Amino acid sequence: MLQQTTVGTVEKKFPLFIKKYPDFKSFAKSSEKELLVYWSGLGYYRRARNLWNTVNIINTAYQFKIPSKKNLLMNLPGVGSYTSSAIRTIGYNIPDTPVDINIQRLFSGLYGTDLNHKQIEEILEFIWPKNHSRDFTESLMDLASAIKKNNNLKVNNLDLFAKNQNKIHLMKTKKKLMKNLKVDFLIMKYKKQIAFLKKPNLSFFNGFEHLPNSKDLIVKEIIKTNKLKKTQVLKYIITNHNLQISIFEILLNFKNTNFKWYDSKELKNLPLPTLYKKILKLVS
Repeated sequence: MLQQTTVGTVEKKFPLFIKKYPDFKSFAKSSEKELLVYWSGLGYYRRARNLWNTVNIINTAYQFKIPSKKNLLMNLPGVGSYTSSAIRTIGYNIPDTPVDINIQRLFSGLYGTDLNHKQIEEILEFIWPKNHSRDFTESLMDLASAIKKNNNLKVNNLDLFAKNQNKIHLMKTKKKLMKNLKVDFLIMKYKKQIAFLKKPNLSFFNGFEHLPNSKDLIVKEIIKTNKLKKTQVLKYIITNHNLQISIFEILLNFKNTNFKWYDSKELKNLPLPTLYKKILKLVS
């Protein structure tokens, strides 16, 4: 959950999530769509789908227990070098080398030059306390999270750097290039029901229910034919995209069978991303 999502956001969602899914066996009574309902609001929904696929593998292949071997962990969906190392060191107290961007920034600051992951892994292998993997990993994470863009760093009044080193070396990070994307959303209502797409073309929010939008030709045609005027505008950022959103509404006197229809009372149980919840709130 904490991958690319702030602690404050996760803190709000985690208690309900862990109550619903306290262990691996609890997933057997659920579905991917239900999981997405509990994940909604955290963003980067590929993580939720990877979690669902990973849990199914663990439940069937490893008898409801996370494997400890590196190669087995690396074969799980969404588990890379850092996650597998963190699982091994924190979960199993096994020596490994978890290196994320914060730890990379820490060691680059200490050595006064940009270091890559491989170089830091070699350093960690040399200094790693074999019988205290869990404590050492968590200590590194806590210390590394304090390295932001400060010109000096002190932890508990201990200066981590030499007295003649006036400034921390700040590792150069690449700025993400943002793309602008215009999308029109159409809220179609029939009595107390709202329309959703059967086969959405919008590349975001895979696995969720989709509101009709201009990435589908039928929606563009409805907006054009009925000469609809936008009722709301909205800006939203997702996955390196600045979405410029226009919202249109239409009240129908028939149920268009090209769409799926849900009663307004059913919406709270549907897997809907935060953006769609905001749109529906604006037009409610």
